[in-house]
Formats: sequence, structure tokens, C-alpha cells
Amino acid sequence: MYDNNGYRTVPWNHNNGEDDKFAKKAILEILKSQKVSLSKTRYLFDGIIQEIEDNNLITL
Repeated sequence: MYDNNGYRTVPWNHNNGEDDKFAKKAILEILKSQKVSLSKTRYLFDGIIQEIEDNNLITL
């Protein structure tokens, strides 16, 4: 998950129907409605990433 340069990331593939703009907008709307801070948002996303890695919820 994490190397010396930071998290490994892969760009979204729009040709496969992946819509990062839609996902970002939806996530931001939820976070705004919850009125959470940036540190709470980081905590949430770290937990999501850990759960995905630990439980293999998303497969390639």
C-alpha cells in the first residue's frame, strides 16, 4: 500500500466507465452534509483503504 514515495495510485480509466468526477462530487456532498473536518476525512479514508486491503473487498 505505502512505499517510500507515498501511496501507490493508478489513474481512473474513463474508457472502462470509471467516472472520477462523479465519485468525487458525490463523496464531497456527503462530507459537506456531515460537516466533518479534514482530519476526520483523512481518518475515514485511511480506514476505508485499510479495510479494502485487509478484506480484499475490491478486486481487479
